[in-house]
Amino acid sequence: VDSNQVQQEQLERSIDKIKSRQQKRVALNKQENPITEATDKEFRAALKLRRNFFIQTPVYVICFLTTLTLCFVSILYPARWESSIVNLAPTIRQADQRHYLILTCIHLARELVLNDGLTRLNQVQLASALQWHLDKARLSDSAIRLGGDLGITIGADTHSPNHNRIMYEYGCPWLEGEECVVLTRPSLAGKGLFPLLVEFFTTVDTILERYSPKGFAYSEEFLAPNNPAALYNFDVVACNTTINDAMQFDRDMGFLLECFEGDLHIGLQYLQEVFLTQKDTILEQLHFENRLLFGVYVSQIAVIFYLWLFRTSMHLLNDQAKRVKKFVDMLPVHLLNKAQIELIVDFFASHSLGAGQAKEAWHENAENSGKGASASLDLAGDAKAHSTDSLPVPDKKPAIEDLVRESRGDDQPVPSPVPVTPTP
Repeated sequence: VDSNQVQQEQLERSIDKIKSRQQKRVALNKQENPITEATDKEFRAALKLRRNFFIQTPVYVICFLTTLTLCFVSILYPARWESSIVNLAPTIRQADQRHYLILTCIHLARELVLNDGLTRLNQVQLASALQWHLDKARLSDSAIRLGGDLGITIGADTHSPNHNRIMYEYGCPWLEGEECVVLTRPSLAGKGLFPLLVEFFTTVDTILERYSPKGFAYSEEFLAPNNPAALYNFDVVACNTTINDAMQFDRDMGFLLECFEGDLHIGLQYLQEVFLTQKDTILEQLHFENRLLFGVYVSQIAVIFYLWLFRTSMHLLNDQAKRVKKFVDMLPVHLLNKAQIELIVDFFASHSLGAGQAKEAWHENAENSGKGASASLDLAGDAKAHSTDSLPVPDKKPAIEDLVRESRGDDQPVPSPVPVTPTP
């Protein structure tokens, strides 16, 4: 017991000596190496210049802004086709509707001239049906070409060069190289589709005016006849061959019948294909841009954040860990006692670990490693066990810097205490 007390007193006296020398060095260091605000700013500026670029805040801010920009671009840039797609849907629908209405007008005009009862409609109903379909065809044609009606915002005259080439330029592109022929209207051959369409509407008006019953008044009875018996109220239900033969020599009816399978019919079909092709082209372009921009977005994340920033940072950390390991291997731990070795372990242990966890990690590392500082620590602990097991451990352990200075045995001022960030 007496020997333990003597050793305890000697240890306390040595600690007091170390503290007093440390205070002297601190005071002397403040005199010879004063730290002013300007010096501190200059030192931190020098450290900032020596920092690697990939651990600086502006680099990450620029990378995140680039990622966010590409994210918005990959969504918003292909979205510019949205208005064209929305406008093309009613355009395609009305192009089909216009073609159907024109063919229906030809059929109703022929039945109005024959008036033989095969349609189960009288003259008033036929004339009203022809007038209704003609007005719808004109409205549909105007909406397709000019827009502003029937759900079409922008007309094809504005956004479709192929439509304008077929509709207004000379020639017959829909015939694919064949000569334009309009037997009943030779003057219209090769002038484009629009003159044929205008002449068609004018001819239907002529037929309607010529063959409508006297005192004709438009009625929508043909849309929903309320008297089923009227369907069978016909004296003769047979083809009027006399009028049918006479129609072949009628200039206006001959033009309408020619349009049923002639240039007007083929040209309108060709326009439908033009709009469908335009729709397919826009959708293909949209999908291509979407895939391309999304691929660029994913690639820049992989290149910038993973290959450039993450892997570079990990290489830096591994290099720093190797330097620390090399430094620890160079420590003369075989000359230190157990308490001093534990101080070294605590110095390099993570501050987030408790004292018990740090010691446990040290012992585990010493058992798993057979060389370097870890093995030296283990050997030093075994060699000094007989001289340190009986010594009580003080509540406050001297710092590693004090032990190094004590072993050096000098009172020279230490460098400036401003914290220095390790750099590779």
